[in-house]
Amino acid sequence: MAPLKTWFRATRPFSFTASLTPIILGTALAASQGHFHLSYFIAALFGGLFIHAGSNLFNDVFDYKIGADTKPTDGSGLLAEKTLTPRQVYRAGLLMFLLAFLIGIYLVAAHGWVIVALGITGIVGGYFYTAGPIHLKYRALAEPLIFLLFGVLMVWGGWYVQTGALAWEPLIVSIPVSFLVAAIVNVNNLRDILTDQKVGFKTLSIYINRRASSVFYCSLVALAYVSLAVMVILGFVEWYVFLALLSIPAAMKVINIVRSSADKPAPRLAMADVLTAQLHMQFGLLMTVGILLGKWL
Repeated sequence: MAPLKTWFRATRPFSFTASLTPIILGTALAASQGHFHLSYFIAALFGGLFIHAGSNLFNDVFDYKIGADTKPTDGSGLLAEKTLTPRQVYRAGLLMFLLAFLIGIYLVAAHGWVIVALGITGIVGGYFYTAGPIHLKYRALAEPLIFLLFGVLMVWGGWYVQTGALAWEPLIVSIPVSFLVAAIVNVNNLRDILTDQKVGFKTLSIYINRRASSVFYCSLVALAYVSLAVMVILGFVEWYVFLALLSIPAAMKVINIVRSSADKPAPRLAMADVLTAQLHMQFGLLMTVGILLGKWL
């Protein structure tokens, strides 16, 4: 049996902020309107976390089997290193989804069929992101899928488990962080263009070429700030959410890295997905603080 730290690494915990941050944002939006239940918040966090962890594990298995992840630097690296077997990682993925399902039962008891729909959407999308025969990631659908699953639906889910209400507001508030979470996937695919081409799969980065993909990445990041400003102008949120502008230096840092790789791979691009995940977390948490300040002040 592999040690616990090995399994922790297998889940790629550095990426968890991509699911936890939007849930926190959705919860803060609900709290700003007088709805907050600690037990629901904790359940939503762990439910999202287990779906994310399971998706990462299945992603490692299927990418490894098709030859997309062959180096210790790909995915968690544990399959390429032979530290774990595909069967072990697959079973761990099933366990993560089972834990998410059990948490879902608790939330379903409180809020009914909508939670069932959210859970099934997350699990099916996470599994078939790389699993055959659908291979959503390799049909140039990664960015829009992650925009919806780890952006819009995570924020909306965080809102819904607190309020039990169907509303448009959390969908609108989710848009900036949804652009940034899509940027994480986009820069990951930009980095992996050569590997993905070798195994014959098509990502958006391959379809539109490296230079256009780097421009697309910069556009996703820029749209996060533009959409934030539009929301304030239209009165969906208070101007306090402009706290998120404090993340601009982090945004410029990773944009410069990606732009430097527009014509050829840059060594620093290996860390661009991690830096984008950090940007997403900074932006989302600062936006969360802004929403709460808008309520308190």
